[in-house]
Amino acid sequence: MRKNTAWIIYNSWLKKDKFITLFQHLLETMVKKNIDCEMIGHNELPIIQSEQGLRLIGKHQHKTPDFILFWDSDALLAKQLEMLGFRVFNSSSAIELCSHKGKTHTFLSQQHIAMPKTILSPRVAYQCSIDEQSQFYNQVIETLKLPLIIKVCISSFGSQVYLINTRQELIQRAKQLQYSDHLYQEFIHTSKSRDLRLQVIGGRVVAALRRISKNGDFRANITNGGEGLSYTPSPEETELAIQACQLVGVTFAGVDILFGEKTPILCEINSTAHIINLKEITGIDVAPIIMDEILAKI
Repeated sequence: MRKNTAWIIYNSWLKKDKFITLFQHLLETMVKKNIDCEMIGHNELPIIQSEQGLRLIGKHQHKTPDFILFWDSDALLAKQLEMLGFRVFNSSSAIELCSHKGKTHTFLSQQHIAMPKTILSPRVAYQCSIDEQSQFYNQVIETLKLPLIIKVCISSFGSQVYLINTRQELIQRAKQLQYSDHLYQEFIHTSKSRDLRLQVIGGRVVAALRRISKNGDFRANITNGGEGLSYTPSPEETELAIQACQLVGVTFAGVDILFGEKTPILCEINSTAHIINLKEITGIDVAPIIMDEILAKI
């Protein structure tokens, strides 16, 4: 019986030990699943575009793996690979929705998913600057109330997420971020310094963490000093995570959920959630579950 073949595509610029450990674990899991796998950096797949269409060039141009585990947020590269006939997991459309927080909230706002109230920042043209006196910022404060959250739309591990207490702070941060897509969001007081991470694979929750800040930070991310505890989600939390994943079309994802006053609230969906902390805290290794789900689909 022929072995399945696969590529793991990862971001070549991620050199920290925690990423190297993650990528190595994914590769080792493939080997245990009897999958002939190759690790390929996202900068090792140049694709030429011309009037003849797309064409992969370089040393991988004549290879045709059965599937690609795409562990990066480069949705355009994923889309090009799909156009060339590769089976990509997660799909490029799912990666695009999940990797840009503004797109996630815009899409799900029409799907009756409980989320914090969110306002996208207007784009600022290069070499222009925001107008500090603009009524836009007054309307943000009036609608979302202070304190509020500012998030860069493309960021991970709780980085570039800021708690804003005054209009002056809002303007200063808006100036700093004016050339980056960012959003303004209602601060969920009932979830200050705590949240949930639910790992969803194939339409079911397979593991969950409750994260708590240990240093007073309003964020609960483990990278920012938070502590993770194994957690059994409620039926409402489970339903929210599964429904959100089904809507954006992910095969697997880590779903961050906030503690709302009455009901759980979706924070974001991570199409390439870091699964090593989850394994160490809960004892559940989700990597083989991801591989099994992909194999079932192909």
